[in-house]
Parts: sequence; C-alpha cells; structure tokens
Amino acid sequence: MNIEAKGLRTTIYKVDDLAAATEWYSKAFGTKPYFNEPFYVGFNIGGYELGLLPEKTETPKTTNILSYWGVDDITDAYDIMISNDAIELESPQDVGDGVMVALVKDPWQNVIGLIYNPYFKTETPENSIIEWAPFELADHATKEELFNAGMRLEKEFLIKQPGFIKRELLHKQSNQWVDLIYWESETAAQAAKDACKTNEAAEAYFSLMKSVDETSIKHYSIINK
Repeated sequence: MNIEAKGLRTTIYKVDDLAAATEWYSKAFGTKPYFNEPFYVGFNIGGYELGLLPEKTETPKTTNILSYWGVDDITDAYDIMISNDAIELESPQDVGDGVMVALVKDPWQNVIGLIYNPYFKTETPENSIIEWAPFELADHATKEELFNAGMRLEKEFLIKQPGFIKRELLHKQSNQWVDLIYWESETAAQAAKDACKTNEAAEAYFSLMKSVDETSIKHYSIINK
C-alpha cells in the first residue's frame, strides 16, 4: 500500500519565548498569525502552515531536516531575515538552472530555508471547490479543545477523503469561526459531507460547536486566470 501524500501541510518551529517568536516571525514574513494562543501560534505562509510551539526544555537543534519557504526575490527575503537578527548559514546561491537557495537560523536556533524555484507551481487546481462553513464555539468548549479536535479531524478523517486539498480555520471575533476547506470537486465535497456523519473524529469536533445550520455552508468554485 502506498501513502497518498497530499503535500506539505505544516512546518513547526519550537521556541522558548512564544510571544517574542511570534513578533519575530510576524516581522520576518510580513504577516500576522491567523491563530494565536499560548499553546500554539500558526501563520499562513502562501497557503502553508508555519507553526510555533512552546519549548519547555532545551534540546540540540540540527540541520539534518530542512524546510524551504518559496520566495520571488531570494536576495531581498534573505536581507530581511538578516536585518531581523537571523543568523547567516548560507547566503543565496544558484544550485542549477536558476534555482536559488539560502539558509538562516532564527534567534531560537531553528533553521529556516528560503528558495526561489521558477519551475515549481503551487496553484490550487482550477474549478476546485472552497467550502465555507461558519459556526459558533459552544459555551462549554475552549479554543485549545477546538484546535486539538480540528487537528484530529484532519489527521483521522479529512486527509483520507478523496479530493481533499487543505483546510484552514478562521477566527473573526468572540466565538465566531469558519472552517475553510479546499476540495478538488463538488463531488468530493459532498461525499465527505456524507461520510463525516458516521466518523468519530468529526463527531468529536462538531460537539464543540453550537448547532450548525447546514444552509450556512456554502461551496464556491475557484477560478484561476
């Protein structure tokens, strides 16, 4: 049996000062986190997750596993990192056919890779579906419970569904939330909707919500030009 990988979802960096790291990554990548809690901070970087986790004990950090974040101007991106007190590991260099890479370390010794690759495209397929599913958090539930249940939902249910692309959790204010789920087709979205009715992880996730009006769930087609 082969693993049906859906691509990179999340890169996690562990830090001993979550607040300082949140501020640093916000400046370095020029964006605010979409999820910001004492137990986890998540950034949406071009449709991929950059996560920060609090590190309670110091452990040696090596460079044997590297994650590269795609950029359009690697020299500019590298200079921004260095200007924000990143530590130089490898300055931008051409590794062949115009592909360029660079490496730095953040102030917590995590290795950050940067890459310019003109041949790699990450666009969501045309005519794929976005599922917009708004809900309110139940009075008895906490944000941490919602986050953990959402991660379980992805791991145990969503990634096993044919046509699933990715999921994002949006928070507007107070207890107002939206699940944003990308599907390859309307058929895939509808099939998953039916399948979730008998799935334990989905049931646990939905139990943290106030009653959901199914008519509020909308599907939109993505049009790439």
